[in-house]
Amino acid sequence: MPNVNDDVVADYVDVRRALMQANHSNKKEGSVNRTMAHLERYLARPMRVVVLGEHNSGKTALVNSLLGREMLPTAVVANTPVSVTMRFSTVSSIRAQMDCGTWFDIDRTSPLYGLKGRGLRAVEVRAPNPLLKQFELVDTPANNDHKASILGADFVIWCTNASRAWSETERRAWTSLPRRCRRLGVLAVTHSDALVSNSDREKVMQRLQDEAGELFDDILFANGVSQGPLSGADDMAFGGVNGILNYLEDKSRSQRARREQAAERIACRLNKTNDKVPRSLSISQFLPVFNWGSNATA
Repeated sequence: MPNVNDDVVADYVDVRRALMQANHSNKKEGSVNRTMAHLERYLARPMRVVVLGEHNSGKTALVNSLLGREMLPTAVVANTPVSVTMRFSTVSSIRAQMDCGTWFDIDRTSPLYGLKGRGLRAVEVRAPNPLLKQFELVDTPANNDHKASILGADFVIWCTNASRAWSETERRAWTSLPRRCRRLGVLAVTHSDALVSNSDREKVMQRLQDEAGELFDDILFANGVSQGPLSGADDMAFGGVNGILNYLEDKSRSQRARREQAAERIACRLNKTNDKVPRSLSISQFLPVFNWGSNATA
């Protein structure tokens, strides 16, 4: 599934190229070109899913389970006090960015392999996993600056361990985040295979609905994430990892629509201020391709 209509991204490319050809020296056009380039990247990038939670809440295991296999190497990411971002690539790789800004490739022969965070700024894992074409997954460290972690997030998953689900410290951490997270947020109950019966799960779910239902868009169980999704009746009743994937698939449609609407408003503003570009190369020439009429509002 594409992140947005592929024609929309292609048309943005055409608009920017036309503007660049129209007048390279005009400072106003340079600003327009930069804005259009930013919009292209914004429209084209996958949905960003940020995974938050306390220590031992199953964040990394959940990410691996969503991907269908263990793709986040424990030796690299365990207890690493920086976020680990998973992105799509046709070639698998792991690299780390140091505080100095330099990026290093990581493998088992690298002196950075197993590094526990000293001097690290970020870790990036790239892999040819189909899910990563749709979603960029960000595994965050516990006790991190969550407000910084959620910048640019389209969805936020808070992992809570079923054996101690939704503690007071979790509530305080979550409610300290911007209120928009509640519209984007899922409470994922990990290690739920520790709840041996449906009755136990129902009791936990009821308590979570009472205590946290208004703070999240949805509450979903993930089983003992290393074993894959729940099956049969359990999967239908409590969601499991498949339930989380289905949630992301469903909600991403409306998020993509919001992206296109935001880009539309910006493009229309650019069109109104773009009076120095020859009419044949104006942004307004491309608006009908976006299905944006002359009555679009800024």
